[in-house]
Amino acid sequence: MVAGLAWLDYYAARPGLVMAPLAIVGTFLAAGELVRLFEHNHQTPSPSRYLVVPGAVAVVLVSLAPSFWPFGEMPGATLMGRVGWVAIGLAGSCSIVFAAEMLRYREPGSATTRLALAIFGIAYAGGLMGFVAQLRLLAGGRWGSDGRWGMLALLSLIVVVKSNDIGAYCFGRLFGRTKLAPVLSPGKTWEGLAGGFALSTVATMATLGPLAQAMGCDSQRTLPGWIAGCLVYAVLVGIAGVAGDLAVSMLKRDAYLKNSSTWMPGFGGVLDVLDSILFAAPVAFLLWITRLGRLGITGAPATLYAARRRMSASPSTADSQRMIEATIPVSGPEETVLLFGVGDEHLKKVRQRAPAKIATRNGRIHLSGDEQAVMQATAIFEKLKAAVSREGALTGDRVDEIVAQVTGERPAINGAEVVIQQPGITIRPRTDGQNTYLKAIREHDCVFCIGPAGTGKTYLAVAAAVEALRAKQIRKIMMDYDQLKRYTSEDIIEVAPLAYMRGRTLNNAFIIMDEGQNTTVPQMKMFLTRMGAKSKVVVTGDATQVDLPPHTRSGLADAVERLDGIEGIACVRLQTTDIVRHRLVSLIVNAYEKGEKR
Repeated sequence: MVAGLAWLDYYAARPGLVMAPLAIVGTFLAAGELVRLFEHNHQTPSPSRYLVVPGAVAVVLVSLAPSFWPFGEMPGATLMGRVGWVAIGLAGSCSIVFAAEMLRYREPGSATTRLALAIFGIAYAGGLMGFVAQLRLLAGGRWGSDGRWGMLALLSLIVVVKSNDIGAYCFGRLFGRTKLAPVLSPGKTWEGLAGGFALSTVATMATLGPLAQAMGCDSQRTLPGWIAGCLVYAVLVGIAGVAGDLAVSMLKRDAYLKNSSTWMPGFGGVLDVLDSILFAAPVAFLLWITRLGRLGITGAPATLYAARRRMSASPSTADSQRMIEATIPVSGPEETVLLFGVGDEHLKKVRQRAPAKIATRNGRIHLSGDEQAVMQATAIFEKLKAAVSREGALTGDRVDEIVAQVTGERPAINGAEVVIQQPGITIRPRTDGQNTYLKAIREHDCVFCIGPAGTGKTYLAVAAAVEALRAKQIRKIMMDYDQLKRYTSEDIIEVAPLAYMRGRTLNNAFIIMDEGQNTTVPQMKMFLTRMGAKSKVVVTGDATQVDLPPHTRSGLADAVERLDGIEGIACVRLQTTDIVRHRLVSLIVNAYEKGEKR
């Protein structure tokens, strides 16, 4: 039955469409059985069934809200944000329980106990089921949007827990000698526990191996890393499952009952089936979203799907290449066109730098070829998919940028990306050096930027200046006359020759000096000392293109040497890897630099 429901949910219109109602029904029944256990323990007052059951169901409903919100993406729909929604559901239900107890309060002696039991029932049946639901809805970022990883996560939880139960029962019957918890559960043994862990580890390898490949969720981990990850996952989730089983056994024993209910012959009640799953769900969720789970396939970045390794040459060939295949899901023909470009323009760029065989079939991009080429092509398409999702369309320059970052020709951006928003355009740094440059402009009042032609020194400085002007952080932009004629407009942008600045104090201004390598030391000193209150200064230049007379020291080189390290001043050095013009420009600059060194 579980396999059939999983199949239906896997092919449903959206992830969780079948499993979510099942979770709500399970919560409803489990909460009712908990109240029944409380009612059978006559030594304590029982909480109201009409508070515990609706409260637990409400927690699950609230936890599902970000995934089934009908008005677009709901705030807090991230992985950890969804945990916050589980907490919100718990807080709301507990508040209602408190209010109800206050309204019915008549005499001291029982309110505290009823409150404690009611909150426990809501947290157990609703809160823990919320984590089960979140496993199925695992999506976004590296998990993609089609819900496959969420289905794998949920199936891995069920397989580990139930195979542990089966292994513990079979091994306990065959080899059990030493009681595990003779008071809580006399039938459990240490030998059965070991057998359960062994069987659950094997089942985990089957789930996170062949099943993961069949679902297109293979992460291409090395064999030792994959085995270690499966072992960690099976043991930690298995321990939590055993703890859940013992916890419900304690509740049943305390109520003098063998089963939580009798409506499922051979199984007991819903709590008897879900006890270990509910306890293990938060542990499994934590493993999937943290680095600990990345020891194996659990939590591995979703960059390679359904990959099968094979050798392209005969085993006797010593230098045979390792060949793999991979598939990447696409949402439809529209996304394929955006990824491949008009006339396959973008696809040609990818093939040129990552020469894998690329084709589309059945709503997926299929890749095959040399391992390195396939891995690079897959990483490129994953980044392109993310860019399409975020930006809506791809330009040729954007594709070149992503390809260069993946292939290592251009360093990827580290840390938070500094973005400049302008009307009708979003300006993003295309290299890590550019990102460092923009961050320095925002955080320092005086910035020196040295780098070769084509690294965006002047463009980014002007963009930052316009941003500051629009935010009313400054009242004027000043720049050298020859570089900024087209920006002149009604004295908002002032264009001034360097000599014109002598004797002035520039307040509330964003002052840009371009081609700073061609200033003398006195000129640079004069320029820098014009900075007034609430002003920023950015000096850009290319140290390899100095046009000063022989034996004349560059003011830019002198200023960087003198001022680097002073608080409030930043010196950024862009490299040839930061060049964002035609890809040949960086090769040309490198060639000239090598020639000059000779």
